[in-house]
Amino acid sequence: MQRRIISSLSLLAAVAVAPAADLGDLRSYGDSALPFTQVRIGFGQAPTAARYDTTFVPDVGASVRYTDVVDTKAANTLSFGVYGGTLDPFGAVFGAELVYSWTNQSFLRRGVGGTIVTAPGTLQNTHYRLMGTNILAGAGWALSDRIHFELLALGGIGFAKSGHPDGSLTLVDDAAGWYYQGGIRAGGYATWKRLVIGGCVEYTSLHAKFRNNWSNGQSRSDAEVTGVGARFEIGYRIQ
Repeated sequence: MQRRIISSLSLLAAVAVAPAADLGDLRSYGDSALPFTQVRIGFGQAPTAARYDTTFVPDVGASVRYTDVVDTKAANTLSFGVYGGTLDPFGAVFGAELVYSWTNQSFLRRGVGGTIVTAPGTLQNTHYRLMGTNILAGAGWALSDRIHFELLALGGIGFAKSGHPDGSLTLVDDAAGWYYQGGIRAGGYATWKRLVIGGCVEYTSLHAKFRNNWSNGQSRSDAEVTGVGARFEIGYRIQ
């Protein structure tokens, strides 16, 4: 009789704890640590350059420096990344991602020395494109088996392209270049079975360099982009 009671209690205990090992939780049953690896896709907005400081070097004559002021509409941003760590309930989190940003900008005016020249209407809707990769590292906090937060430092590098007018403000051509950036990101995520949903807010400082060849010379431009961006993310939990 005693053996039957013990067997029955053991069976009930096994049935009771079986759901805890379900993939709906990030934490494996019997383990206090919270390991996770996630693939996430994000869509949101990021700041853009407000001005381009340019040096034009003509084939003949002295170089000229000027500043082009543009509108500051936000750029659309698409990201794809892999992130992971072990939280108990705190721990290190790492990630790597590909990011693509795009929008159109309108040139408003050009400053040459003390002279301000208003840009003509033909210089509207010029391209602004960034494509690169970010590496992230920081800390995470598991509020529960299904919800965790991340605070990450990020550094990135990539290719840049932007429409730039020539020295006479008559033609626009895409100037190619590269960029590097650094910043900090905070995000929160909820996991249900394999589905991950969340979002992040980040503050970044980006420096871009562009170069363009014209029929009568070459221009080199620099742009500083500092500000706050945000995006919604959805993904898949690998483990």
